[in-house]
Order: sequence, then structure tokens, then C-alpha cells
Amino acid sequence: MADKNNDKEIKELLHELALLEQFTGTGAEEMKDKLNEIIQKYSLNPVAVLTILARLAAGYIHIVQEHSAPEKHDEIEDKFHFMLESYLADLDLVKVSKTMEKIKRMDAN
Repeated sequence: MADKNNDKEIKELLHELALLEQFTGTGAEEMKDKLNEIIQKYSLNPVAVLTILARLAAGYIHIVQEHSAPEKHDEIEDKFHFMLESYLADLDLVKVSKTMEKIKRMDAN
């Protein structure tokens, strides 16, 4: 029974992410452009960039938690971790898909 509830929660979160993507995609692209400007301006290395992103995420998570009931704080962090893992998995799937297409094209020739 716990597995069914967990599956349902995962499906609901994925659906929520898909809906949010409609509204956040443009903002994320604009933030990426600004971040790239900052990276270039300060010659930041990848670890520094990840540190900045982690610091920003932690700050915003904390702000959301401050405006939420205490019993929701862990859930907020869990949702963030799930979203991060989902985006990482999605990028991995895109990469695998491109590799598969490349292999198919090579086999076709």
C-alpha cells in the first residue's frame, strides 16, 4: 500500500513540475543568461557556480519555510530535492535519447 501511495505522490509531483515548467521555463532561461554573464565577468569555475546556485536555492527554501507551517519544512526541502533529481534525470534521458538516435543513424548507413 505504501508503494501505491508513493507512486501516486511521484506522479502528482511530476505533473506539478510539468505545469510549472510552462511558467518557469522563460524565467529560468533569463536567469541562466544572467548567470552566464556573472560567470564570465568573475571568471567563475564550475564549483563556484554550483556553490552560488546552492546558496541561492538554500536561501529561497528558507524563505518559503519561514512562510509555511513548521510541519511543512521538511516537505518543502523534499520537494526541492525531488525537483532537482527530476531535472537531472530529464537531462540524462535527453542525452541518452540523442545517443540512441546517433547510433540508429550510424546503423542505417
